[in-house]
Amino acid sequence: MKDSKSNTLSEDLIALVTRSVRKMRLPGEVAKGAIGYLETALEHGISPEQNPKGYGAAAVYIASIMTHNRVTQDAIAHVFKVSVQTIRIKYMELVRSLGIRSNPR
Repeated sequence: MKDSKSNTLSEDLIALVTRSVRKMRLPGEVAKGAIGYLETALEHGISPEQNPKGYGAAAVYIASIMTHNRVTQDAIAHVFKVSVQTIRIKYMELVRSLGIRSNPR
């Protein structure tokens, strides 16, 4: 696993996102988008490696919305084994960092 101060995502985090997206039977574009969001967040000073499940879940939530493959926070929380509150907190951190308009409706 890469060091949390590294400027690349760890293989473990990438595998976690990919595996979780597959488990939810979502298209590969969701995993690709989520990983891209995490990489961009890393460039903006957020360290997804400090809470890989939380950030991974939030990135999948964002990617599912952006690719029109929407999944509930509850379903994602179940697969990633995190609370819905964790997803909400990490979601807000990511959308602020990425400059995404936060309107998940």
